[in-house]
Amino acid sequence: MCRRIMLFHMDQLWADHLAFLNNVRETIHLRAMAREQPLDEFHRVAIPEFHKIRGRVESRSAETLASAEITSDGVDLAAAGVRRPTSTWTYLVQDNPFDSDAEQALKKVRGMLRKKRS
Repeated sequence: MCRRIMLFHMDQLWADHLAFLNNVRETIHLRAMAREQPLDEFHRVAIPEFHKIRGRVESRSAETLASAEITSDGVDLAAAGVRRPTSTWTYLVQDNPFDSDAEQALKKVRGMLRKKRS
């Protein structure tokens, strides 16, 4: 039971972390406009948040175990709100994740034009 509770909270916190990273990624260009290195700033924000996940999993799992209703069959996970994940996150890996799709398309066109000139 404890394992399922911990996995449930780990899954939720991981999805939250990925949403946070997506938000950081979407706004990282503002850091470049402020003359900061986008990749360094991304790591400066992302790494500390990642390290907080374990402690949050442990504390949320302890809270769930403390408040869960214990029946003759064991802990009632459904009543505690513990369920299996319904979806997963998928990311497309790109050469430069800080470029927009339009910028990447322009780079490809420029590369093709350079090849034709040669």
